[in-house]
Amino acid sequence: MKILTLLIINFTFYNIFFKYLSKSNATKQNLKNLIEDLERINFPYEASISYNSLTVLTSIILTIFLWLFVYKSFVASVSKSLLSNFLKIFFINTAVLFGLLYFLRAYNLSRFVLLILITIYPLIASLVFYLIKMNFKSKVGDYLYIFLIPFSILILFMSTSDTPTETINEDTTVDSDSSLIVGYSYESEGRCEIWVGSSNFDNCITGASFSILETFNKRISNVVTNNEDVFILTSEGEIFKYKLETYQKELFLDIKDKVFYDPAYFESGLFSLAFHPTQEFFLVTYSGLDNSLIVEKYPLQPSDSKPKIQLKIPSSDCCHYSGNLIWSNYFSDFLLSVGDMGNPYAAANTTSSKGKVIFLNKSLETDLTPLINDASNTSPLNNLLGFGLRNPWKTSEYKNYLFIPDVGYQTTEELNVVDLESFNNPVYFGWPYYEGNLKNPNLEYFPIYQWEEDEPINFGRYATENSFNPQVFYSHLGSETYRAAIIGGGVIELENSKYFERYIFADYLSKEIFSYDFKNNTLKQIPLPVDFESSITSLAIHPNHPSKVLITTGSGNFIEVELP
Repeated sequence: MKILTLLIINFTFYNIFFKYLSKSNATKQNLKNLIEDLERINFPYEASISYNSLTVLTSIILTIFLWLFVYKSFVASVSKSLLSNFLKIFFINTAVLFGLLYFLRAYNLSRFVLLILITIYPLIASLVFYLIKMNFKSKVGDYLYIFLIPFSILILFMSTSDTPTETINEDTTVDSDSSLIVGYSYESEGRCEIWVGSSNFDNCITGASFSILETFNKRISNVVTNNEDVFILTSEGEIFKYKLETYQKELFLDIKDKVFYDPAYFESGLFSLAFHPTQEFFLVTYSGLDNSLIVEKYPLQPSDSKPKIQLKIPSSDCCHYSGNLIWSNYFSDFLLSVGDMGNPYAAANTTSSKGKVIFLNKSLETDLTPLINDASNTSPLNNLLGFGLRNPWKTSEYKNYLFIPDVGYQTTEELNVVDLESFNNPVYFGWPYYEGNLKNPNLEYFPIYQWEEDEPINFGRYATENSFNPQVFYSHLGSETYRAAIIGGGVIELENSKYFERYIFADYLSKEIFSYDFKNNTLKQIPLPVDFESSITSLAIHPNHPSKVLITTGSGNFIEVELP
């Protein structure tokens, strides 16, 4: 009964702690990350992981350690024993707590909360041991058992109704926005979160609203506009043409039989669509059945010509294809964004297409591109516009400006705005030497060099002297909301809009949209209404409304957002 009392105390204390964690979007994402980690190691059977199950596990571990290392040496009548065992309890609880936080990758908790946790618990546990060692000779001891058990059960019952739960299963399912109604306008005010990032942040603007135009019940990877036409791409390999005036969709292209898509690796699938300005043909990008990044050409009008593969980039990894494709009016060529495909060093290697923005047809003079490789017996590619990118998603162009958002790794997201008038040679964007504005702490050595006349030069020097500085960057951590995976958008070109010549982009996780005045270098935050669910996978500017954007979600919703 004594060890049960200690277990109940531990459960009650940590249940309150996990109740606090469950209110934070950041720690909800930490729990999802734990699920993804277990999926990567092929967790063999279905299991449910929730804050309650973590509470039980933590309570059992803590109880075992305290019982083994404190109970036997605890003497209630000796002050020296009380002090030494208080310190034991303090260090054991601190070790368990920080081990748990590391396990969850929860690094952004309030220091005040952590201070309370590591100081209050030893006092409570010491009191419990004191009462246990006193053998409950008073009637208080008898009533303590009677009180603790139903009290903890009551706390458990109260917490189960709203504690987030994630399920691991061999059959991964898509998130669902089933609670949201198609056609209904959601206008509840969003929450302004603390900005931790570049100093050009100005303020937060509330008042955005959204409505679901269509639900597909499958993951949507992208939304693309071509003049006034809107195209919606599903990860599985379908492209739908959507009419905003009538809210109707029709199937434009179905290539599911060519596309490799695994929901467990949701970055795979159909990526992008771009039309040639003559409107004679279009290109699509997708991960092929052999996991390669493929660019394929299709005639737009009925003809005898068959689809033809234009480019194929092999990949040995599940992720970071990017595959975003646009037509560049400035260069009169298609621009393809390619992720590093899980190989960070390839992003800086100028003999590889990975981690780059490349011209599909155009060639540059080779002497404009530095040779960066592990050996000097090769030549750099002659179609590089930029390199040193991790996973650039939704690159876009406006007049002479090229917008390249790059998804970060562990710490930072970044937006690069390149003035193409000053483009002379391929731009190095920093990865993997830099992540955003920060030097990558995970690099112990760099296995490639810059070569000049067959002489190797330490790449760190080249990276330090030549890296492009992102105009906008922000941290994953540091606020109640966990931000990660920047989603590029576009520039509002309608002159009657209050957002004229503002670049609008989003964050995959935080349910935020941002407006960047790139000419005056000021950034504004626009939180979406609190009703918004799921994750943002793409954003496009509404073709004929001055203050609306179109976004898609991982749960399969096509959404119209009206900016405040």
